[in-house]
Amino acid sequence: MSEIEKSTRKSRLILLFSGIGVLAVLAVLYFVVRPAVIRAKQPNQSGIIDFQFERKRSDGSEIRLRMKKKGDEAQIILYDSETGGKRTGTCPESKLLELQQLMEENGLCALDNYKEEGPIIGNENSFSMQVSYVNGIDLSASGVTVLPEGIDEMTDLLVNFFAAALLGD
Repeated sequence: MSEIEKSTRKSRLILLFSGIGVLAVLAVLYFVVRPAVIRAKQPNQSGIIDFQFERKRSDGSEIRLRMKKKGDEAQIILYDSETGGKRTGTCPESKLLELQQLMEENGLCALDNYKEEGPIIGNENSFSMQVSYVNGIDLSASGVTVLPEGIDEMTDLLVNFFAAALLGD
């Protein structure tokens, strides 16, 4: 075999193994990294289009919150059985971004896919949350009897945020 043939053969082998290496890296990215990114479900910075939260306590009290994008505004519904029932109104669309920041800062986004149920004894003690984003991602969480730590504090934060938004703050 001549030197030229040996050199050509060596070059082809180097190209072949380089190609196999590139394919291996792409396979790892596709089958390992991609699913981890999909599971992370990072909210789109363009924002929330619909937020719903419900909290029922074993004493029979109930809180329901909803903020939904409607044109250039957001429609708000706040129902609190202990403080006067249902209140509705609108607020600037920017409140949806503030709500998203509140969720991120206080661990509500981390509750995505939380789903726990325990035995129901007496009145139901539960919560549920559904959030839809512009990019089509949805976050959801729910619990019956078994609730995430700090859910009452999170509920209070949300109620205060919604009440302030209704007042124009």
